[in-house]
Amino acid sequence: MRIPRKPDRTFWRIRESCHHALTAIVVVVLALSGALLNAGPVGADPRCQNDDPWYGFCVGGAILQEYNEVGGWPFFGDATNWEADALRGGRWQPFTNNSSIYWHPLVSGGHANQIGGLIRDKWGSLGWEDGNLMYPTTRELGTPTKAGRYNHFEGGSIYYSAATGTHPIWGAIRDQWAAAGWENSSYGFPTTDEYNCNSESSSNGGRGQSFENGFLFWNTTPNFFTNSASSVYGSPPDASLQFDHQVHKRAERGGGCVERVGKGGKRSRDYHRQRSSGCSGRQ
Repeated sequence: MRIPRKPDRTFWRIRESCHHALTAIVVVVLALSGALLNAGPVGADPRCQNDDPWYGFCVGGAILQEYNEVGGWPFFGDATNWEADALRGGRWQPFTNNSSIYWHPLVSGGHANQIGGLIRDKWGSLGWEDGNLMYPTTRELGTPTKAGRYNHFEGGSIYYSAATGTHPIWGAIRDQWAAAGWENSSYGFPTTDEYNCNSESSSNGGRGQSFENGFLFWNTTPNFFTNSASSVYGSPPDASLQFDHQVHKRAERGGGCVERVGKGGKRSRDYHRQRSSGCSGRQ
């Protein structure tokens, strides 16, 4: 005859204790979740207007929105100054990790845009928002297929690649380059800033810019493009893309070039440089 075993009370005591412990953990988690849901933004600081966060200085409004969208503190670090006035009614703020954010109510639908690194340095050398390029209309972005970076601006673009450096491109030359496919075209990335090159036979001259695989020239008289990028763009039947051998030869010798460095050419500098690959702007 088998004697029935008594229930193991130790097992039930352990099970009951675990149940109570789990219940307590759930209560704590729910309480913390409720506190987080009812709390203000992370980093909200009563010293700042609208309880904006404090990152070395107060960061708020459209600049805070761009700050968070780009990557927040890990990307920008702390602000190095207060938000300040920029030209034409804009605002800007600099940050530790070599970036700034610029905002203007009539640019990019009122969305602020980040600009940093070598692109910001080049933009600054051209006069910041008071230069030809004016305000950035995008944050710094990577080029789609090739290794490079760029910002677009109200008055043009700045493109960077490790092989070609950092160069602005604007106006009719930028329009032609964009129509050809930007950096993915047969031209590749720009390798110089825009320059002036006068024809040997005329004082009218025009604008030029060199690229990895060719040149784009714009003549003021007559008003057409000339270039040597490839058989496709070198000398097509279309008269608007005729090839000007005089301007091209002049550029190959590197003579009579003027770098356009300021708004309206106010800070242009004459110089002469001998280069077999074309006339280049000074860095």
